[in-house]
Amino acid sequence: MVAIVASYSVFPSKETPKGHLWLSDNDHVWRSGHTPTIYVYKAKHSDDTIQRLRNSLPEILVHYYPLAGRLTLRQTGRMEVDCNAKGVTLLQAETTKSLVDYGDFSPSESVRELVPKIDYTQPIEEIPLLLVQSTRFHDGEGFVIGVAFCHPLADGLASTRFINSC
Repeated sequence: MVAIVASYSVFPSKETPKGHLWLSDNDHVWRSGHTPTIYVYKAKHSDDTIQRLRNSLPEILVHYYPLAGRLTLRQTGRMEVDCNAKGVTLLQAETTKSLVDYGDFSPSESVRELVPKIDYTQPIEEIPLLLVQSTRFHDGEGFVIGVAFCHPLADGLASTRFINSC
C-alpha cells in the first residue's frame, strides 16, 4: 500500500507568459485525461530526492510554463490552456511493498498506486495539468517517480523531454 506523506504545489521560479493557448483539433479528438508513466530507480533513495524535485521543477516550469496552467473550456466548447501559473502537484509517498512485489511493473492496480490520482469530479479549471509522485520503497532498495501528464499538452516525446530536463 502507498501512503502519501506530503503534498506540495510547485510554481515556476520566474514570471511566465500569461494568456490562453489554443489546442489543435487533434487535441480535442484524443482523450482529455492524464497519461500515466512511471520511472523505476533501483538506486538507494535518499531523503533529498523530494527536495531535488522541489528545486528542479520550479526551474524547468519556467521553460514548460503551460504545464503550470490549467485547461479551460471556452463558450464555443473548445478547450484551451490558461497559462495562469497555478502550479503543478508534487507528492511524496512511501510504500510498504518492496521492488519485487511489483514484478515487471506491467499495468495493474498495484502499479497504478505509484502514479498520482486525479480527482476528475472537480472543475476542469482546478485540475493540475502535471502531477508528480515520488514513492520510496520501505526497504530502501529504490524508488519510483510516477507522472501524470495532461494528454492534450504532451505526447510521449514531449513528456520524455520534460522528464529528462528535470
